Amino acid sequence: MEKSNDSGPKLVEIDLNKLTIPELSRQRQQLEQEIALLQDSIYTLKMAQSKFQESKKSIEKAQKYEAGQLLLVPLTGSMYVDGQIAETNSFIINVGTGYYLKKDAEGAKDYFQRRLTYVTSQIEKIQAIGSDRNRIKDAIVSVMQAKIQTQIAQQQASKGKGE
Repeated sequence: MEKSNDSGPKLVEIDLNKLTIPELSRQRQQLEQEIALLQDSIYTLKMAQSKFQESKKSIEKAQKYEAGQLLLVPLTGSMYVDGQIAETNSFIINVGTGYYLKKDAEGAKDYFQRRLTYVTSQIEKIQAIGSDRNRIKDAIVSVMQAKIQTQIAQQQASKGKGE
């Protein structure tokens, strides 16, 4: 892929039939690495998506409590301390890189919904790129198989002439 100066990568069309088997193999390996990287990115984004969904649901749950109500606050997955709800409509949310914002319930839910929408759109974009890369890899494998079959047929034909 060549880089263009204006708007990112520029696609270059390659006639797969003109490539040698080793060149096709290198292209296939490169695509497999790229597909693995895309799958890792999707996994990471799905983890973020899950956390945003969980946070949004937690706000909805917390609104059902009353100020002053006692509850257990998790410190780790298996350790809790006693806590008391101060406000049911005010939340401090982590917006990343050590920054926190105080939001009312609607503002916090809106924030998490916007993050969910963004992450979901990124997952969809990466999945589309992954599908495209898989399609190209399948085409490369198909051409490789045809070239290998042609090579085998030529070798058998030359053996038949030599006998």
